[in-house]
Amino acid sequence: MTSHIKSVRTVLIVRMHGNDRAKALALEIDAWLASRDVVTMTVDASDLPIPAGRAEEAVEAYLERTDLTLVLGGDGTMLNVANHLCGRGIVLLGVNCGKVGFLAECDAQDWPVALESILANGALVKPRIRLSVNVLRGGEAIFSCRVANDAVVSRGALARLVNLRISRGAELITELRADGVAISTPSGSTAYCVSAGGPLIHPSLDVLCVTPICPFLSHVKPLVLPCDQDISIMADKAETYLTCDGQTLTPLEPFDVVRIRKSRENLLLASPGTAGFFERIRKKGIYFRP
Repeated sequence: MTSHIKSVRTVLIVRMHGNDRAKALALEIDAWLASRDVVTMTVDASDLPIPAGRAEEAVEAYLERTDLTLVLGGDGTMLNVANHLCGRGIVLLGVNCGKVGFLAECDAQDWPVALESILANGALVKPRIRLSVNVLRGGEAIFSCRVANDAVVSRGALARLVNLRISRGAELITELRADGVAISTPSGSTAYCVSAGGPLIHPSLDVLCVTPICPFLSHVKPLVLPCDQDISIMADKAETYLTCDGQTLTPLEPFDVVRIRKSRENLLLASPGTAGFFERIRKKGIYFRP
């Protein structure tokens, strides 16, 4: 359900690490907001999570009163910020300084128009589902994280197929041999999911997608499922890995269980109302113009 930011008076700016364009843009936006009496703080994405000490206390206090967080970078930066800040109920607005930047609602050259509109009229806040991912070994959790895009179980460096057993709740969905399987949120459907032959899913839907990656002699098609039950994946071979949002890599042992469920914490994205979902996917070249 969408909500609304009525007033923006405090802004956190997170810039992509090592990106000169993002660094220059952060300075420009900071000065622009300051001239409009908006309080700002700028941090580098590499500083997340906030380091311990006095600096942490200052930033923690600032985060408590932040109305909006601007993320200057591409999708990788957005995912990094989301995974560190989403549990705080912080609203993100991406300004694309990367390549595709599908999670960014605003292109780098359009930020003055977007921010002017937000300061004058507020902004819609669109919740996007996230997934909670756990790895169980012998019934005990050895790894956990949350993802905004996808969790992928795949083979290692050797070109060997893995045998995957995929279940929903207590019900077996399928057993297949494949390079792997991707479990995607609607936001992540425009990433690895669609590249592997999965569907585009409107981001407002409360579903997830199970997409086999290069299945061998199998007619298993991508599945769109409601989020009311866990998805479990078990591989029977070594050199199998779990990749979360393309940022963390966890080696799996045979018969480890990867359990995926809807997270209680959503990704909150601000929308200046400049473009709708279909306009954006056409603009990014994900869906061709008619």
